[in-house]
Amino acid sequence: MPIWLNKARVHNIDVLENALENRPSGKSLLTVSNHHSCFDDPGIWGLLKLRNVCNKNVIRWSMAAHDICFTCKAHSLFFMYGKCIPVVRGAGVYQPAVDLCIEKLKLGHWVHVFPEGKVNMTKEDLR
Repeated sequence: MPIWLNKARVHNIDVLENALENRPSGKSLLTVSNHHSCFDDPGIWGLLKLRNVCNKNVIRWSMAAHDICFTCKAHSLFFMYGKCIPVVRGAGVYQPAVDLCIEKLKLGHWVHVFPEGKVNMTKEDLR
């Protein structure tokens, strides 16, 4: 194997798939993970069964940096249809993006959060 390729190991993907497919109607799902690269979010999608990725009622909502992902109309449409909510990093939890995530959870949706608030390539604790 070339040295520039990485190996990924996934633990308990069956637990996530079970939560997506078998949780009671109206029961929300909140997932959290570290954010070590820009591949993290689409990487999670790539682990899921295609029927879950393609189901707009199943796939996750997630917050995305407004100053990176929503900088032009084309990007805004792409991330909006990908169920990303524009969040202002550094503005705290009292902002419309967080309120919308709470509403989605109240409605029984899946919300995924990267609590570090940015890509943490050093993998060091930020707090």
